[in-house]
Amino acid sequence: MVESKDHGRTWEHPRDLTDQIKRKDNEHALLVSPGKGITTSQGDISIGFYDYGDGHQDSSMVYSTDNRETWKRMEDVKKQSGDSSENEIVELEDGTLRKFYRNNNGSISYADPQQVKFLRFWQTIHRRTIL
Repeated sequence: MVESKDHGRTWEHPRDLTDQIKRKDNEHALLVSPGKGITTSQGDISIGFYDYGDGHQDSSMVYSTDNRETWKRMEDVKKQSGDSSENEIVELEDGTLRKFYRNNNGSISYADPQQVKFLRFWQTIHRRTIL
């Protein structure tokens, strides 16, 4: 991660976040989704990611609740919807984060996260068939 204080003209203070966000088992690549992350109404920073390993792609989200000091990664979207990859995260009016993601089953999918204690995971998965 790098910072810019002049709207991207120059960059400084590079930091390696690998140990905070990359899983060790069978994850060959961890990729940032196209687009950009968001800063939520609560001040959290959320960025869509996806990984490739074992012949499958899985989307997740990396987030910081302490102004970029530490980063955590949510669990992947469950396999019930096929592979999930490139994604974009939006905040709904009620504060819910919703992730729309590309998959390999001919539908448009989105998932809403749920938090139980300190574990964040994708609870609700919706699919709409593309005609």
